[in-house]
Amino acid sequence: MINEQISQKYAIQNERLFGIEFDKELFTLACANMLIHKDGKTNLTQMDTRTKEACEWIKSKNITRVLMNPPFENKYGCLDIVKNVLDNVAEDAICGFILPDTKLEIARKKVEKWLLKHRLLQIIKLPDIFAGMAGNQTSIFIFKAHEPQRDNKIFAC
Repeated sequence: MINEQISQKYAIQNERLFGIEFDKELFTLACANMLIHKDGKTNLTQMDTRTKEACEWIKSKNITRVLMNPPFENKYGCLDIVKNVLDNVAEDAICGFILPDTKLEIARKKVEKWLLKHRLLQIIKLPDIFAGMAGNQTSIFIFKAHEPQRDNKIFAC
C-alpha cells in the first residue's frame, strides 16, 4: 500500500504536473521551490505562453486540469494566455484562472468568441484579503475546454 502511494506520487510529479513560466527569475524560483518540496522540476519549462511553441508544448502534454494565475496586465497578454491554454489543453479539460473580477467583462467581445468553443462553468469570488496583495478584486474563473457555452448557466459564488 505504501509503495503504491509512493509510486503514484512519483508518477504525478514526473508525468502529470506541468508548469510554464516566462520570467527567468520566477522560473528559477519555481524550480527551486519544487526541488525544496521534493516535487522535482521535470515538467517545468521557461517559455512565453502566448507563442505557438508554447501551444504545441501544451498540446503535447494532454493536460486535463489547469490552475493558473496569469499576469493581470494587458501588456503581458493576459487574455492571450488564457485563450491559448483553453485552445490547447485536452478535450473536456477543466481550467481555473485567477483574474481580476472585471477582466472578462472589459474584454467582452473576445470572451464571447471564446464561449463559442469553451464553457464558463463557475466564477468563484475570492475574499477581499487577496485584493491588497494583487491590487485588484479577483475571482477564479473555471472553464471547461472544448465545450461551447450555448445556453448553459454560469454558477457564481
